[in-house]
Amino acid sequence: TTHAFSILANAEGKTGTGLLTVYFSHFNIAKNVSITVVGTKDFALTASPFPTYTGSSAVVVDTLLEYVGSSTWQQAVLSTVITLTNSQKLDVSGDAAVKYVS
Repeated sequence: TTHAFSILANAEGKTGTGLLTVYFSHFNIAKNVSITVVGTKDFALTASPFPTYTGSSAVVVDTLLEYVGSSTWQQAVLSTVITLTNSQKLDVSGDAAVKYVS
């Protein structure tokens, strides 16, 4: 039988290395696994032109204007990148937990 579980990080903002011990009492077997717990250090939200084109992800848009003589506005693609306390960067733009509100 396979049992799935998840480990939730602490709510106290503690980071570092932890030790997870898995123990099977009916077999008298134990294994230790070292786990690195990181936190969020910073995040960056950027907007790039849409529709996209080669190199557009490197262009930062800070103003969207209405096209003259129309009711059509310029569009942008939003990108959210989180920097963790171990300096790793994660692009979470498409994550279901990230909400963009205009």
